[in-house]
Amino acid sequence: MQIIWISTTLRQPTDFTYVIKTAFIMHEAELRPYIEACQLGERRAQRFIFERYYRLMFGVCLRYMSDQDSVQDVVQEGFLKVFNNIGGYTFKGSFEGWMRRIMVNTAIDAIRR
Repeated sequence: MQIIWISTTLRQPTDFTYVIKTAFIMHEAELRPYIEACQLGERRAQRFIFERYYRLMFGVCLRYMSDQDSVQDVVQEGFLKVFNNIGGYTFKGSFEGWMRRIMVNTAIDAIRR
């Protein structure tokens, strides 16, 4: 199965098959111990979350920016913000949604620069 997404900013098809096939997203209950470990500064938990969500967040940021190198920079910056602010995550909403909002805001800030 191949999924093609056409961006109004890119004006060319972009293949998101790799994002869907390789993104392994966990249920909130399974993810909670890793989030709690990240809140304590545990590097292995940060790496785990980074590896699980990188491709998905790359796809999120790619919707706002056309240059893949810039997208990589934004995703890296976004993850730094996620891990620096993860202590403020209260488990009341979706972790993925919380992370997406940080990534989108980081992408918008990068566009404004």
